[in-house]
Amino acid sequence: MKAAFSFVLIATAIFTAGSAEAAPRYDGALVVFAKSGTCPDYNPVGEQMFVRFRPGGIGDNPANTGFTFKWGNGGYSLTVPGAITNSFKTGTLTSMFDYAGTGLADIKFSSQIPATILTTTQWVYAVGSITDFDGMVGCTVTFRMSAVKRLN
Repeated sequence: MKAAFSFVLIATAIFTAGSAEAAPRYDGALVVFAKSGTCPDYNPVGEQMFVRFRPGGIGDNPANTGFTFKWGNGGYSLTVPGAITNSFKTGTLTSMFDYAGTGLADIKFSSQIPATILTTTQWVYAVGSITDFDGMVGCTVTFRMSAVKRLN
């Protein structure tokens, strides 16, 4: 029994060390609470989406930041060079609905808690904006995002 318990402790230590918090990725929710500019297709205020956030350059994550949001029958993935900051950054936007496409969009975080993400950061809250939201040129939305660190 003592040997089995020791094995479990060693295996747990190896698994924990192996996962090493090296590539923090976060899952959560995003809610659009304001818009500006022209959003000709629909009013996006109130849209609620699943979000995946991979901050660039943290641990083993690549230098670019991945920001994916999904709702309804599809979603978008926005890849931004470096970190998302409090100034708009242009990223490549890939869409996947009943059509697929690519384009550009701008994103920024007006505020982020914690201010600095480390490999050990367990959750992230941000208020931010995305321009040309949902392919609507000139449509800027403001959102709140809350996400927790993925276990894998």
